[in-house]
Amino acid sequence: MKSNARDSFFYKFYFRLINDLPSARERSAISPILYAQYHIVSSLIKKHAYGQCIDLGCGNAPFYEEIKDNVVRYDTLDKERKIELLTFEADIEDLHIVPSETYDFALCLDVLEHVPHPWVALSEIRRILKSGAILIISVPHLSRLHEVPHDYYRFTEFGLRTLLADHGFSVILIERRGGLLSFLHHQVSLFVVMLLWPIPIIGQVALFVSRLFSFIVWKCDELLKLPLLFPAGYIVIAKRL
Repeated sequence: MKSNARDSFFYKFYFRLINDLPSARERSAISPILYAQYHIVSSLIKKHAYGQCIDLGCGNAPFYEEIKDNVVRYDTLDKERKIELLTFEADIEDLHIVPSETYDFALCLDVLEHVPHPWVALSEIRRILKSGAILIISVPHLSRLHEVPHDYYRFTEFGLRTLLADHGFSVILIERRGGLLSFLHHQVSLFVVMLLWPIPIIGQVALFVSRLFSFIVWKCDELLKLPLLFPAGYIVIAKRL
């Protein structure tokens, strides 16, 4: 019998780190990719979040603090109950328990790469959004295998534009979340921080150093324009037509 990847040595350390750093702001110290993700998404939330909101594939809702004061209702959906107040336990490809045209704003962060049929998921997302609603998506381009065996896709800007246009969305903005240096540093910094994290004081020092280098590496990527050819991933804001 094959062992479950979630039971591996790596994931035991990884899940401890993630559970101890539940918010996107705290996790932004781990690597340049997470640093860029936090700063770009939090800025977009402040600008675009409103009304009735749903966080699709929410995990433990890392952007809750950034979004709670900008919306009148915050619902969550995931296949697994990772937070106490999960609104819907459901598959993003089958949202039949969610009424049509309910939400003004939706997050779908680092989810579509884990969905066997992302075009089906986007059709379902469109159905539950009101006309003119805003959707924020993030997806990887450069990435190691993760959440195995449910790791199916890597995306390009051009594929995202086509996929969204084919399923009733207009792309407003696409941002790249780091480049080649950010991707390489992410692998090293994540591994080092999660191994040192359980050690008192040393773990906190490792996280502080990682935050400093994450900013420097992210800036180097931007100065060298590496995200143009080697995007670590994308953050997309789209409107439901």
